[in-house]
Amino acid sequence: ARDRPPARVASTTDERLAEIGAGLSLAQPRSRWRMELTDRADGVSILNDAYNANPESMRVALDALIAVGGGTRRTWAVLGGMGELGSRARVEHEAVGHELTQRGIDRLVAVGADAAGIYAGAAGEPAEEEGFIHVPDMSAALQLLRSQLRSGDVVLVKASRYVGLERLANALLEETDQT
Repeated sequence: ARDRPPARVASTTDERLAEIGAGLSLAQPRSRWRMELTDRADGVSILNDAYNANPESMRVALDALIAVGGGTRRTWAVLGGMGELGSRARVEHEAVGHELTQRGIDRLVAVGADAAGIYAGAAGEPAEEEGFIHVPDMSAALQLLRSQLRSGDVVLVKASRYVGLERLANALLEETDQT
């Protein structure tokens, strides 16, 4: 189990969320844009997992976001579409949105047309709707995040490669000097 990513180990051994967060802070990504956790000088943490996405990896990434947030930090899921789902695309995107609310993620920014289902799945949960938004593109997402991020926030950036959300993660990291 030592070679497995910390979030995956936790899902199979029921480790506590604090232990997952500690493991993620020490983990080194095997390739770019996969669970890269970077702390900005202003106290915002960016969890860049924009290399690829499918329903299972989205769930694992949401669990990692919760773990890094540790129950004390405001959590943001900035999610784009998942490719290659065929006729299951809408239902799978909506399921991710629903699961996001079940995990208690504070904010959702669904980016692009293919992420509309994620927003629909999350916004169907009335108590959480005000913290969730669907934006047309990365530019709108970046503008929103620039205006609303504050010290202590943890931001997960995740989508399939075709969405290119690694550019958004990079822009967020350039906002301030990293620590």
